[in-house]
Amino acid sequence: MAQVHALHVVGRPDRYHPSLLAVEERTAYLEDLCVSEPFRRRGIGRMLFETASARAKERGAQRMDLKVWEFNEPARKFYASLGMSTQCRILEKEL
Repeated sequence: MAQVHALHVVGRPDRYHPSLLAVEERTAYLEDLCVSEPFRRRGIGRMLFETASARAKERGAQRMDLKVWEFNEPARKFYASLGMSTQCRILEKEL
């Protein structure tokens, strides 16, 4: 988990920061949900996601956001199967 975090988050200028404009709505942010390859497709990820959703709701969150990389099609499909939808896309161009 620490390795995934280091690869995708540490030192990036686009790390998640709560918006000061979203005062009326409480948003939970799921940072990293990882299941090791040998344990995938056993319902573990779904259980983790549902537990995180329930805890966020208990704490007053009205929605949950997360970031998934465009190249990670299996993760995009997984989150779509859990009812998540694309909120926005961040585009980039190497210069």
